[in-house]
Amino acid sequence: MAKKADGTEDNTPEVITDGIEVTTGTNAEAGADVQNASSVAFVTMVRDPEVHPAPHTAQVHPEEVKNYYSGGWAVKQEEAE
Repeated sequence: MAKKADGTEDNTPEVITDGIEVTTGTNAEAGADVQNASSVAFVTMVRDPEVHPAPHTAQVHPEEVKNYYSGGWAVKQEEAE
């Protein structure tokens, strides 16, 4: 397995920061265009702590919300329309 820049070999993606932009894993290495994180309105999602292991809250990109439903996630009530 390839080592990350910080010398670790765990299976979590490396967070690479460049000014205000934040990228993870291969997108940063491939030089992909990165959207400024402050221009996206993330959706807060939650899941039942009695049924699912941690984490129980997540900030999710609006385009990824539908992918989280299968993992027991729901849009937090204050943000649901």
